[in-house]
Amino acid sequence: MTQLTLKPSNEILLDNFNTALDELKEEFHKTGRYDDANTKLDEILKLLVIKYFDLKNNSSSLDLAHLEKVALAKFGDKKNIANALQSVFSDIAENKMFINKDGSNVFGSNAHLNIQTTDNDFAIKIIKVINNINLTENGGTNKNIDILNEAFGHFVRDNFRNHKEDAQYMTPVEVVNTAIEIAFKDIKNDKSSYDNLLSENPDSFIVLDPTSGVSSFLIYSYKKLVEVIESSNIKNKGKIISLRKNNGFIGQDKVDRMVRMSKINYLLSGLNPELVQQGNSILGDSFIDQYVGKVDLILTNPPFGAEFNIDEIISESDKYEFLSEIKEYSNVKTLYSELIMLDRCLKLLKPGGRLLIVVPDGIVSSKGMNEVYRDLLSTRFILRGVIDLPAVTFAQAGTRTKCSILYIQKPYEQKFQQNGIFMATASDIGYEVKEKVGTATKIYSGTNDLETIAELYNSAKEHHGIKVLSTKPSVVIFPFEQLINGKWNANFYSADRLHTVSNFQKINSEEFEIIPLKKIAEFCTKNRKKKSASDTVKHISILHINEDSTIKVDEVMKYNPISPGRECYPGDILFSKINPRIPRVTVVFDTNIILTCSSEFEIIKPYEEKYTYLLKTLLLTDIVLKQVLSLTSGTSSSHNRIKDSELMDIKLPWPKKNSSSEQELLKIAEKIKNYEEKKYDANRNIKLLFENLYSNVGI
Repeated sequence: MTQLTLKPSNEILLDNFNTALDELKEEFHKTGRYDDANTKLDEILKLLVIKYFDLKNNSSSLDLAHLEKVALAKFGDKKNIANALQSVFSDIAENKMFINKDGSNVFGSNAHLNIQTTDNDFAIKIIKVINNINLTENGGTNKNIDILNEAFGHFVRDNFRNHKEDAQYMTPVEVVNTAIEIAFKDIKNDKSSYDNLLSENPDSFIVLDPTSGVSSFLIYSYKKLVEVIESSNIKNKGKIISLRKNNGFIGQDKVDRMVRMSKINYLLSGLNPELVQQGNSILGDSFIDQYVGKVDLILTNPPFGAEFNIDEIISESDKYEFLSEIKEYSNVKTLYSELIMLDRCLKLLKPGGRLLIVVPDGIVSSKGMNEVYRDLLSTRFILRGVIDLPAVTFAQAGTRTKCSILYIQKPYEQKFQQNGIFMATASDIGYEVKEKVGTATKIYSGTNDLETIAELYNSAKEHHGIKVLSTKPSVVIFPFEQLINGKWNANFYSADRLHTVSNFQKINSEEFEIIPLKKIAEFCTKNRKKKSASDTVKHISILHINEDSTIKVDEVMKYNPISPGRECYPGDILFSKINPRIPRVTVVFDTNIILTCSSEFEIIKPYEEKYTYLLKTLLLTDIVLKQVLSLTSGTSSSHNRIKDSELMDIKLPWPKKNSSSEQELLKIAEKIKNYEEKKYDANRNIKLLFENLYSNVGI
């Protein structure tokens, strides 16, 4: 007999509410006057506020009988339901909880529902939908409001994140939860931070997001803080929670709709909506200026890619930590928003304060200005950890930019020591994003590595050596002083790479030595001339490499790209730097014409010619591939690449001169060389045979 599984009551309530919200959206669609998702969302927010007000005050504003009384009293006819509903909302919108500090209203200068006074049938329909939401099964009012908030968050994520202009403001809950879990684990283990959190001083513990969007980081942080306080052994827990929710969670965003949504989200969560304000966190005076040097925890996902003139930014130097020095060291004229916001957040931290910020790969890995910035940052702030996120993380927002969660702490004292860095790589986040009817849709599948990473997190401040906590997902504690070329990419320090390198110790030291690639071969790319393809110049692209690492000669001869390539010679090794998950390594074949290769290749030439095929073969082994994969970086999964500076330092188990292993490996390499030469000869001979045959029959 099939066993019937009943859903938990909370889940039933959420399903019920989500269904109702979908019905509201559909009713709005039918009117034909709500032409985009944002307009529909604004109207649903207003109705949710009326529902919130009824729950909070045990009133019945949305009861049809009540609205008929309002219609009769104010408009002379109980059928004027649309006017009555409009009146009820306008009255509620004037409540002080919806008024900003500057006197403006959360709902704009004209706070009203976007319905016509004659839309009585429509008004009755949406009233019935709202009234069909059953929250009474879950107990008291506070729990009901919490359910309302959960449903609101779910609805916004699933119904409006498909619009890229809104999706940018919504950080996936998987990322939000991970950052919060890690931050609060450290806070609980840090006596000073924990004492601040439990203090009865209203301003003793501040959480802030300077680009708050819909305030996901702040709402979930509040819930975590309540959990921590309630699990403590102190008195006055209720008082402390009340102090925090009325003083401790600060949000700011430059987009008015996001601020409106945040304020309503705050109301539904029991937080003080006055703590979220509209403002520009980069330029000009704003609400968060008063918190410089006062913040305990910043969690944020700032916008990427917007350019600003550095002189305009550093004119407000009291808001920034390193930007004036950046100009001095790197002589840059413009800065990207992600670096500006990182610097702004550092200035907001108090001693001991923590920052967990989502940043694009360039911040943790690129050279130039970002490298200078990393060097400066590490002299005054503690690098706690880096979590590499999969490219799909923000795909629903329309980007597969590779990002990381960067975790930094401001030290309590000027003198401090960088210790073990928590380096984790999430290969899977528990969902995929696919296009459905032209809309990016989140499909849950696989495993969320971030949950495991958060569980494994341990403060690294007392750990000095290398420690592998997990292989899948890769979670490693790595010494700051051993970071590769000043790069902070978590995948550079993957467990696979560390295991590969540690296994070198098992190699017979009498026969082999472990040496970097740059000591075996010359990197020639930058010294080779560029030439365009023509009848006498042919071009090798990464798509011309066969699975057996030979070159598709016929396709090379037909290929005429617009971009010039670097000249390469017979015996050169071509190593594809892009997307190394598909290894492409080949030796240039001997021909009578000039050959060039794509810029995606690194041209490598062994210092001794006899090692050419031995080196090429070794570059295709798992020993090398695991190192290469961990040293890649890039804007997306399809554009990951290894830079020549990292490739040069790849470690190889190389046979010692005149050892028996060298002789044996050179014999194998010679066989590989003979195979490739015979294959090229055979292809040439087959081509000549066919050409002669066609000629003889007059084709």
